[in-house]
Amino acid sequence: MTPLKRLATVLTSAVLLLAGLPATAASGAVVDDYARYDGQTTCASEVLPGTDYLLRMLVRTHPGTSYTSALRACTGGSTSEHKDGRALDWGVDAADPEQKKLADAWLAKIFATDARGNKHALARRMGIMYVIWNDYIYSSYRDFEKRLYTSCKPLSNCSKTTRHRDHVHVSLSRAGAAAQTSFYRARNVPSVPVLYPNTLQLDPVSTAEVALDVPATGSTVTTDFKLTRGVTYRITASGLVRSGAAARVADAACRWTRNGWTPTGALEVGGTNPWGSTCSAKHSYQTSYTATRTQFLTLRVPTSTPRAAEGSLRFSILREDLRPRKFAPAVGSAEPRPARKAGKRARALVKEQVTVRAARPGGALTKRSLRRGKSYRVVVTGKARSGSTLFDGQCVKYARRWRAQHTLDLTTPAADHLSLYIQGARVNLRVPRSSAACNAKTGKYVGVFKPGVNGRARVKVWDPYTYADNTGALTVVLRRR
Repeated sequence: MTPLKRLATVLTSAVLLLAGLPATAASGAVVDDYARYDGQTTCASEVLPGTDYLLRMLVRTHPGTSYTSALRACTGGSTSEHKDGRALDWGVDAADPEQKKLADAWLAKIFATDARGNKHALARRMGIMYVIWNDYIYSSYRDFEKRLYTSCKPLSNCSKTTRHRDHVHVSLSRAGAAAQTSFYRARNVPSVPVLYPNTLQLDPVSTAEVALDVPATGSTVTTDFKLTRGVTYRITASGLVRSGAAARVADAACRWTRNGWTPTGALEVGGTNPWGSTCSAKHSYQTSYTATRTQFLTLRVPTSTPRAAEGSLRFSILREDLRPRKFAPAVGSAEPRPARKAGKRARALVKEQVTVRAARPGGALTKRSLRRGKSYRVVVTGKARSGSTLFDGQCVKYARRWRAQHTLDLTTPAADHLSLYIQGARVNLRVPRSSAACNAKTGKYVGVFKPGVNGRARVKVWDPYTYADNTGALTVVLRRR
């Protein structure tokens, strides 16, 4: 089967991934295929991520062993996967009974049959092409049969290193070395795409997934691999970005407007909108994309206000036979609800000042009791921060301007976070003797609050995420009218 036909059979549609909260990639019930022999034909300037992860894991989990070597210079005429970043040497000594026991136990583990009856399951998931240890070689393309390895004759003239008695040599497939096989995906090891040898064209059969972050600022992201003309790829996109101030929020296909989510095609793929005309409640999209030319792919989120844009969308090319990572929306605290039960009894409040610390999820509790249906004048002063975001009792500073409405959780564009609540009800505030919405100079606001229940009242600000990174406080004065 030609590479193009192979590619067309495995990539046909798309699913979206979320940048912010990544979930563990499903390794799937079906174990990876045995790696075929694919010797070194290219040179690498650095060790590939799967190779590096496996070697470091071996040393970390086997005390007393060592990190011997991985990448080697691409000189000399011999073929070696060390030269293209796909081979590692794990330092263990066959003459040391304890270390030999460790190495033998590891080989037994990776060649074992798993609970589903998959032979050599872990070795296949790791993308192991062959292992050489203590005069023997175990090759995936020969069903990992144990065979005598003789690199020189007579054997007595060979050094410990040549006989692989002072290290275990592991060569990985291109997919394994690129951290594309299930072992690495299940551990969220950062991967790189697999290219056809000596080309810049993507090998989608060996590449389980390629993920890229596309910023909301309008910058163009270009893949470092080429898509093949006429071939259909499965692409995905996920996440939310801020396309401007206030409630200007977008995902890959839609933007938030007064009428709700409207399809406008926020993420351009190759200069076009491939996402269709339907908005996803989970802000995740999948579709198929057919390359019109053999070329690098460009990705862009257009915006007219790059300084006010924030965040990035996650774009990926995913193999058809693998399930994508699931989109998991950010989980934050829900908007406070008006109190239904009376608070603790106390003397009636005539005038009281409370300090509302931004870092306290529960805010502050008045010492005196409010009376249902009565009117109280509210005066709020001070400024605080939620992380790096500055706010006062009414407004939030974003993109160098104070704004009366601002969302921190992009899944709720219409929300007004960091607002002041008393007894779970949002307090309507205004700038004294001014029609302006925000008071950037003094941060002073006034308003009127009518309690829905009797009792001591809780005064707080609403942060949908953690309060742990908040600093500062607001001063709130309540006076009975």
